[in-house]
Amino acid sequence: MVEDRAALLTNEQRSYLRLVDGGLTSKQIAQTNGGSHHTVNVRIAEAVRLLGVQTRAEAAAIVAAIDARGSYDRSYDPQTIVSTDRRSALSGAGNMPVRETGLPLPIATSGRPINTLNFWQRCVWILLLAASTALLVGGLVSGIIAQLDAVGRRF
Repeated sequence: MVEDRAALLTNEQRSYLRLVDGGLTSKQIAQTNGGSHHTVNVRIAEAVRLLGVQTRAEAAAIVAAIDARGSYDRSYDPQTIVSTDRRSALSGAGNMPVRETGLPLPIATSGRPINTLNFWQRCVWILLLAASTALLVGGLVSGIIAQLDAVGRRF
């Protein structure tokens, strides 16, 4: 009966539930697949409803159990291969050690592909960018005024 309900799942929902079973969050799944974590949450909620369970962990366990019983070898699934590599990158395992020192960058990097800045870190970056922009514009205006003064004295 559970297998009949599981047959109603789309490949995308199965893929998301496999990643949930692997311990990834919705944001990490979205980053892996290049989408929005809101979309991931909606797809997983649909899968939970279709399977008739209460939590995403239960749904993921059902898909994992069906995969384990089946003859399909997930190691050939390109989505699984990519997500496994991303998962190790996100956790800092493998060849890419994640070392955060000081203020983390506000952009995605290979060691931290998901924006994990908290409120205060974002505020610091906003202030730094505003101050840098003010200094650059001030220097540009000062340079233009100096050039105009130099040109005006020659004539």
